[in-house]
Amino acid sequence: MSTILTSKSEGDVERHGDREDDAPYGVIGRVVQGAGTPSERCIELASGDVAGPYHVLDVLSCDVHAGDLFDASLQHRLERSRMVRQGRDMALKYMAMAAHSRFEVQRYLALKRGIPPAVAESLVQSLEQEGYLDDLALCLRLVEQAGMQTHPPGTMALSQRLQRRGLDKKTIRAALAQAGYEEFDGALGQGERKLPELRARVERLLCKKGNSGDGRQELYRLRESLAGFLARKGYGQETVRAVVERLLGD
Repeated sequence: MSTILTSKSEGDVERHGDREDDAPYGVIGRVVQGAGTPSERCIELASGDVAGPYHVLDVLSCDVHAGDLFDASLQHRLERSRMVRQGRDMALKYMAMAAHSRFEVQRYLALKRGIPPAVAESLVQSLEQEGYLDDLALCLRLVEQAGMQTHPPGTMALSQRLQRRGLDKKTIRAALAQAGYEEFDGALGQGERKLPELRARVERLLCKKGNSGDGRQELYRLRESLAGFLARKGYGQETVRAVVERLLGD
């Protein structure tokens, strides 16, 4: 009796002999208990060759029975079943540590755990359908958390932060609308704290230019500086305009 195929626990597949990949390996005689753990199964062929070991769940998933043909196609299905099973366990453990987006889970599986991209994509689709992954729910939670900060970020800055987590613009807009996210108070608070520094800076600049007594020039420069500061913080144009008018008049 000779072993023609070994399925390793880490996903490496080792073939023995001089068979071609697309050639049939033989008719399955029976599926037997492996010599290792209770979950192992080996496939005995009518020729006396043995394939395995495989996990019992993969054998059941591929519906392997005596009389079936063990060939490259079945080998591929068994290997894919193993990757899906292990990838799912990896994904669930990863998500148990913290909430993650669909993009983050797929990237983790493909780049960190070596799951083939197509299998990783299929896994996240299944996890979405089962309710384990929900980008809108995650996005809504992150938006609500941002709104509870002492100084809530602007919608533009928040949107960029969420996009870096793989959340798309449509989902972000929906979450912002559903949460009723309001950036005005955060922008007003930041503007009030920054205004004295900006005023002193403008006064020094005008003094150097010999325009220290020009109130209109000072107001114009101050409005421009405050608007630029708030825009860089990620606040939208309407919010910036409203805060500048509140603090410096129209």
